[in-house]
Amino acid sequence: LCYSSAKLAMSTPPDMMATVCSTDAHFNRVQQASDNTVYAGSRDLSALLKVSKMSGSLEWILGGPFSDFVTIDLNGTEYPAGYEYWTHQHNFEWVGSNKFIMFDNGASDPVTGTFDHESRFLMIEVDEIAYTATVVWEWSTGEEAPIWGDADLLPNGNVVGPSWNQYVDPTSEDELANYQAHIWEVTSEKELAWSMHVEGACIHAFGCNPESPERYLRRSSEAPMGWAIYSAERFMVAPAVTSIVATASSKKESKSSGVGGTIAIEAYMAYRSSTAVEAHAVVTTADGTVLGKAKFELAAMWAATNVEVDIDSDSWTTLEEEGTVSVEVYSAKGEATVMELTYE
Repeated sequence: LCYSSAKLAMSTPPDMMATVCSTDAHFNRVQQASDNTVYAGSRDLSALLKVSKMSGSLEWILGGPFSDFVTIDLNGTEYPAGYEYWTHQHNFEWVGSNKFIMFDNGASDPVTGTFDHESRFLMIEVDEIAYTATVVWEWSTGEEAPIWGDADLLPNGNVVGPSWNQYVDPTSEDELANYQAHIWEVTSEKELAWSMHVEGACIHAFGCNPESPERYLRRSSEAPMGWAIYSAERFMVAPAVTSIVATASSKKESKSSGVGGTIAIEAYMAYRSSTAVEAHAVVTTADGTVLGKAKFELAAMWAATNVEVDIDSDSWTTLEEEGTVSVEVYSAKGEATVMELTYE
């Protein structure tokens, strides 16, 4: 894989390929984004690798000392390719529309607990033509987590993920400093929407002296002693339907196409998946008469899916007479959401 990279083969100095290919990678996230695209997150390279599945070749490296990309921060400051803007990240993943999100641990040396910056949720947008990676959003946890972590983009634009701190202080006036592990949900405006905190006991096994509690280091090498959370996931019991709009066709359109109107639906998958999943939409009256239906795919990585259900002229007349109809969106697994639509 590494030696297949044409970019590395033409790199300067010419021995860079050997340097990169002999470096430990420690992949902690591999994601198939399409039939031919695989993304592999390398913790020890502080990078994301794009791989062609068909050819098995390495297309580019994003982040870390061997990066092909210039990084642009929120202030517009540019950092040259090879600058480690994020370090030893976890769960570096594609979320659609050339956007990627990660838990940036921020540790320059996880073993010694040396940090360039506090651990954070970080989202970037990539331009594969200009070879730029632009930071579009970030949020600091205020903690230092040498290993583990996650950040997931939710359908409502919030980001959810866990963190833990290598230090805990049971004497601190800040009550959050007393907890060992956390889950955070943060809005796009960087406001805290929801959080959960796990408080561990002050015992010797966790690195705390119960006879004389004070700020303590709670890790052995990189790994935490006590509570920590590697990843946090949000699930829904059924697809989320966020918009339903009924629009009648003009008489001219209806006459030529036989379509009396359209039901436009916006929906999201019930869970986060790297691939799209089959789904169906059905519009029915109160007695169960089907006015229209459509088969479609719910988009991967919780991207919005927009689908239109065409209603023929006779069925549209029925819809207008009924006034209220049911709109059901269900997945191939049978997970279903039913909502009422009132047409006026």
